[in-house]
Amino acid sequence: LDTASSFSWFVLSSNSDVYGSKLVKTYGTIVRFYVPAPKGVDPRQDDFAQMLTGGGGEDDAKSGSYQKRLWVPIGICLTTTLPIVGVIEEILLRTCNAMQSQLASDESSNLALTTSADSASLTSKIYGLLQKDLFHLIVNFSMPIPGVVHCSIPFLEGERLHITAAPPNGLPPLPHGAAIASACRLLGAEGLTLLLAAALTECRILIHSVNVANVAMVAEVITALIFPFTWQLPYIPVLPKDMLEILDAPLPFFVGVASVNLKFVDQSTLSEIVVVDLDDVAGSTEYDGRRGARTKIPPALPASVSTSISKALFRLLREDDELEELMKTSMFPGCRRSLRLENESMPERKFRIHVAIQICSLVRGYQ
Repeated sequence: LDTASSFSWFVLSSNSDVYGSKLVKTYGTIVRFYVPAPKGVDPRQDDFAQMLTGGGGEDDAKSGSYQKRLWVPIGICLTTTLPIVGVIEEILLRTCNAMQSQLASDESSNLALTTSADSASLTSKIYGLLQKDLFHLIVNFSMPIPGVVHCSIPFLEGERLHITAAPPNGLPPLPHGAAIASACRLLGAEGLTLLLAAALTECRILIHSVNVANVAMVAEVITALIFPFTWQLPYIPVLPKDMLEILDAPLPFFVGVASVNLKFVDQSTLSEIVVVDLDDVAGSTEYDGRRGARTKIPPALPASVSTSISKALFRLLREDDELEELMKTSMFPGCRRSLRLENESMPERKFRIHVAIQICSLVRGYQ
């Protein structure tokens, strides 16, 4: 397991029953690392290994010239209906660290990591460790009661993990810590107000990025920031490539896709959709005086509301930077800080309340 690893997460949404009275979200978290190719892959027939070594004959194999070989990715995915992406990420990281320590202490671990003959034993060890730790966690600990009872559970080494559930009538829950600040840094004032206006006016919304985790995070933040309203229309934070025909639906929706899949979408379809590129928000919202907007532009928020939200965003980012510097100076050397594992900060909570007040002001005077 002493290889490069990556972490990502996504959101799946579905209706709770045939009447669609409630939206149920499933949060998936994935950690991916690399292991030697499974048994049955002959190094002499491995094109990748031959490219690295410059050969493929028996003489090369006997002389030990195969210093590099093919490694394949393997992932561990956990799903939950609770918005606790930070907690699940910490569980996966602790699990990987525990597997690395136990495999390294095994006398046969070096053989398992260097030859394909023992790949099956390596796989069985990984499954055994997962069953021992994760299954015990899932079976023996219950879910928290929203707004009433919080849970504190031990898992391997380290501090206990705290799991909370937001009250049903309060501010909508967020997927992980620092979600508001991260989304605001990604969108900026212009991108945030544009997506809020599109959501409040029930436009057809499409966001995309090369990083699926950013797509899921922005979708969750925008649907949470329109409180006290809720998004009641089709909501697919991560739309698979095989379901791209949903973009032709003649009704409002909020979907996110990976940027690589946009090449399969007809450009004429995007002209009627509010499209935001999370990797280039400024380019997505710019206006060409000759050709007009590249994609649909939603009705703008009132100037007073847009200005107030923009000022609150800059204040949030400034206070978040100050808090970050304070945490760096107060932490012990060698300590690891996981932003996703932390609770919502006070600047983020103030920003959410400020946005909610501005949205409520839009309906002031209506009976």
